[in-house]
This record gives sequence, C-alpha cells and structure tokens, in this order.
Amino acid sequence: MKFFLGILVLVFFSFIKYIEEVKDNHLEKYTSKDLYELKQTDPLFVSYENQYKLTYKINKDNIKGRFLYDQEDFSNDYQIHAIYMLASDSVDHKLDVNGFIKNTLLYANKELELKTVKNFGTGKKLRLDRTKNWKIDISFLRLEESKEQINSKKNIAGYLTAMMVRNGFYDSKKIYTIFYQGKNRQEAVDLGGTLFRTSSGQIEVVAAISYLENSWRKDPQGPWSDHLRGVFKALGHVQLCAPGVMSDQNSIWDKNYYLKYWNDIMSYRNIGLKNIDKKGIEYYGHNNIVPGNRNCELDLKKSAYLEPSEKDFQLQPRTRSCKISRNQRIYNHQKSFNCLSKLRLIKVL
Repeated sequence: MKFFLGILVLVFFSFIKYIEEVKDNHLEKYTSKDLYELKQTDPLFVSYENQYKLTYKINKDNIKGRFLYDQEDFSNDYQIHAIYMLASDSVDHKLDVNGFIKNTLLYANKELELKTVKNFGTGKKLRLDRTKNWKIDISFLRLEESKEQINSKKNIAGYLTAMMVRNGFYDSKKIYTIFYQGKNRQEAVDLGGTLFRTSSGQIEVVAAISYLENSWRKDPQGPWSDHLRGVFKALGHVQLCAPGVMSDQNSIWDKNYYLKYWNDIMSYRNIGLKNIDKKGIEYYGHNNIVPGNRNCELDLKKSAYLEPSEKDFQLQPRTRSCKISRNQRIYNHQKSFNCLSKLRLIKVL
C-alpha cells in the first residue's frame, strides 16, 4: 500500500512540475528575440568592481564634475541611474555636467508625481541614483564606434545596452536610463536589451534609451516623457494582459507594448496630455480600482524603483531564462529576485 501511495505522490509532483514547465515555456514566447549578446569573457569587459579603472578615450572629455563610473550611493535601495553616451566622433555638449540631464530627470519626476496625485490620490516618483552628497549621479560613456558605424547596426538599442554592460553598468539594484546623443532612425525612445552571459548564468539586462540627436536644443525641459516611457518599458510595461495594449496574443515584442489610444504616456503616439494610465485599468494601480484589471498583476505603482516604496514591491517580470516577460499575468517575485541575484554573484575574473 505504501509503495502505491509513494508512486501516486511521485506522479502528482511530476505532473505539477510538468505544468510549471509548460507555463514557463509559454512565457518564453513573449520575450525579446535576437537579443544582442555579451559574454563576461569579452576581453574588453570591465566588471562593476573595476569601473574606477576606466580611462577617457579622448583627453578633452576629462572635465570637472564628470565620472566614468558609478559613484558611491547615498542609498542601497532600487534606483534609476543615468548615463550620457556619445559616439566616438560626437561633439561633447556636456549634457551630463551642464544640468540638462539632471533637469530632465527632475522634471520627469515632477510630472510623474503630479499626475499620480491627480489620478490616484498618492504621488509617486522614480528613485534617482544619488551620491553620498545627495547629487544626482550621472555617468559618462564615449563609445569606440562612430555615429555612422552605430547607425548602420541592425539593433542599435541592443548595441548601446551591451556597451553599457561591458563598461560595468549592471548593478542588480539599478535600472539604467541612457541619454544617447545620436539617433535611431525614426525612434525618439527605445528599450535596449542584451543577453548577458556571466559566471553565474545568463540574464537579460535592459536599458531605457532616449535618442537626443538635436532634440536637446529644442525642449528646455528635456525629453522627460521619452525618459519615463523608456523606464516604464524597462520595468515590464505595458503587459499583454492590459486591455488597451496594441498587440494580440500572437505578438512578441516590437512596438506592441504601447496602448491603442492617445493621451497616455504609454500611448503608441506619444502626444497630448501624457496621462499616467488615464483609464486606471492598464498598468498603474489597476488592481485597486473597480472595475480595474486584476488579471494582470504587474503594477507600476508597486515597482521597487518608485518612491515611496510599497511593502509588497515588485521587480521586473522574468521568465525561467531570466529574460523580461511581456505576458506575466501572475507576478513571480522569487523568480525575478533570483534572476537579479545572478548580477550580484558574478565572479570577478
């Protein structure tokens, strides 16, 4: 009798494991394909611990107030870190030290807080990476390739993200927002991703990318809405389970993480009033509003990268392969945490 009970228990748990594997394989369908890959064994790879050894590629880039590395943090919380990125032949307009990027970050936070107070009663803003002296930490990175070489790449966003990681920007508690002084065809904002193969396993590292080109001359407030859109994408929004998302269930990635209608910051056409989840059922606070959308658990309001923090905070949605998931109806915190742990456990080679 005990033998048969043992067999039944074994079959039961094998079935449960099979169901979980089916679910995991389904989630893998809704991830980025053809990711730009980077290996820790890349001869030019610089670890986070050795960032301070980086040197300027052009001597005149070495100016007061500029840093090639992530400075010592004021807080150990999850946060947003900005990088000013130039091609090898780009003119340095010093947007990292003249206040442009700092003002963009601050204005974006002001707008985010105002709109979340108006629509949801409680204001939220992105937790920005700050130094021990409470200054906003903005890093500088000049790439090895020219504007023409970068423009000819099939996956510009992936390349920029890979170069970011190769220079040591992969802190497990940070989302990176890149201000690239260049262009990417017709895009103003993009989500860059690289499949980072490390000593502790593979993980997709993503970055929000704002393409400045000449736009920095036009808007005194900077590309604040592009920056927010990019960061929201990097956090996993808008999920396919949102009722207003553009895509159908056969879509994978592309532009279909936007909303169909206008006047929301996550609308396909980023114009108009730029509300934050204006219907309250898509990606922010949608689980607490009637009728809401309780079948889509990932909630920007609960993101670990926003402040004030929520007790049941959320990280980026991850699949078994540690890629960012586009269709995670049920948020799996442990899986997300375990994936990010790989970045903390990287062995310095």
